[in-house]
Order: sequence, then structure tokens, then C-alpha cells
Amino acid sequence: MKLHYTDRYLYKLDDSFFNLFSGLLSKSFEETNIIQTFNNEWASVVTTLSKSFHVDTSMIHEVFTIDRLDYKGDLLYDFGFNIEKAKRYISDSKKELFKFHLIQFGEINENLPFVYQHEKPIHTLRRDPIIVAADYVTGRSLQYPEDMLMDVPLVIDGNHRVSYAKEQGYDSIASYYLSLDELIQNDIMLSRLDSALLAQAADIIKVVRLSTSCNSVSTFESRVTNYYESSYLFKYFRDCISN
Repeated sequence: MKLHYTDRYLYKLDDSFFNLFSGLLSKSFEETNIIQTFNNEWASVVTTLSKSFHVDTSMIHEVFTIDRLDYKGDLLYDFGFNIEKAKRYISDSKKELFKFHLIQFGEINENLPFVYQHEKPIHTLRRDPIIVAADYVTGRSLQYPEDMLMDVPLVIDGNHRVSYAKEQGYDSIASYYLSLDELIQNDIMLSRLDSALLAQAADIIKVVRLSTSCNSVSTFESRVTNYYESSYLFKYFRDCISN
């Protein structure tokens, strides 16, 4: 993040970049004070972390990245996951193993934004369980209730295994699931900037969800204000907000 992990070009990330809810909320909701607070504080966080961004480039070969696109299909930025660290966390914490139905993963070779582009070619297919997280990258999770986020898993390790299992006609695949809180708390993203941008996407999705059940500006502002102190912004990144 900031430095594209595969193509090695730099993104421009600063506070002029962010109007987080443009096109996602009605104009009256978008102009509320609490939405301006989210916009301004997330811009401050990302700007602060962008200035101190550093990544150990020797780790790049251990990283899986996925690009985030805007509604026009333009590249905004990408996220990096430290797969070796994810595996250590799963082992150390004795994570529960789940079975995911293969219909949850799209079609074989389907050209969708949540299909990873940078996994290294493999010669021997591993039989390990795959690793998945909630998909806050593509916006699919907007279409699902919050308690069903495991139904839209984002594969961060094991796409070849998913394709192979589908080709062979299997119904399900063994998977470890990592929540966004686990990704952040255990530094499984490649940098804190990556964590912030994925958390920002999760906050956007939560706020947009809240808006769908609000029929007035006052109700919307009240519900989003109540959410603020449990938001990812407040829980994990308030130390990066400039006064």
C-alpha cells in the first residue's frame, strides 16, 4: 500500500483524496456533521500513516495482494497480507477450522475484482486448508447482513486450491477465517496503512448499512454517532488523528 506491491509504483494518498461516502449516501446524509467527522478523521489517519509508510521489501514474496477499484473500475490502491504471519497466528491461536461451500467463491477463471492476480505459479498443489477473511474490498459485503459476512469470504491464501476443488466437483473446502479485528490486532496486514485502509472500507460499509433503515437525517445522524465509538477508526486509529 502506497507502493504498489507488484508493479512498484507509488499511489498518491493525502487528505484531498477522500470523500468516502460519495455516491453511497443521499446528499442530505452525506452533509451531516458525523459524516464530515468520518471523512476528516479518516483522511487524517491515512495521511499520517502514508507519511510514515515503510515496508520491508524482502517480505514481498510472502505477500498476497488484491487491488481495490472504484465504481468506474479505476485502480485506487492495493492491500498486502503477510501470509506467513497469518499461518503462525492460526497455529498459535489454534483457530477453528470451517467448511466453506464452493459456491461462495465465484466461478473458475472468472475475471472479477476479488480474484487475486499475483499468486505465484505452483507446481505441487498444497492440501492445507485455505485462509479467508471478510470481503471489505469489493463491496460485495454491502449486499449481505452483517452476521453473514462469512458468506462472502475473501481468499487471502489458497485460490489455486479453490479452483482445483471446483474443477474436481467438490462441494466444500476446509478454511480458516480471520476477522478484520484479528488482522489488525495481530499485524497480519503488510503495514499499518494497509490495515487502516481496509478498516476504512469496513466503516464505510457499516455506515451505508445504517443509512438503509433511516428515514430522516436526525435518525441517521444519531445512529452513526452511536456507532462512532465502536468504529474501526476509533478503536484502532485515533492515535493517528491530527488535532
